[in-house]
Amino acid sequence: MHLNTIQSLTANLLYSTFVSIGSVAELHIDEKQDQETAMGILNYTLSLLDDSRKSIQTSLSDKGIGLEYQNFLEGAYEALGYMKKQTESYVLYANTGNKDYIDEFEIARTSAWNKISEVLGIG
Repeated sequence: MHLNTIQSLTANLLYSTFVSIGSVAELHIDEKQDQETAMGILNYTLSLLDDSRKSIQTSLSDKGIGLEYQNFLEGAYEALGYMKKQTESYVLYANTGNKDYIDEFEIARTSAWNKISEVLGIG
């Protein structure tokens, strides 16, 4: 197993997914992206997040991966969970107009960024 490659790809996944979710939500809320396109992207993102979390769970079941790699994957799994909540909250807001979901979106967004920053060692 090429752990450095997996860590690099996972880091890219975390950062890019976070930016993507925020960009789609911002474009949609500013009415620069239509509902169908935004929801299509976000619903597909939810599917990718689920697949990524399942893959990480499988890797975490390998007890020979080492503590550093295990900690990295656990942090990535947590960050992906926050991004899933962030995405679900925006989809619910877009479909209902209930602004409470924007509050949930922001809480999840902040939690996701804090975890991503920690996992990737960025500020």
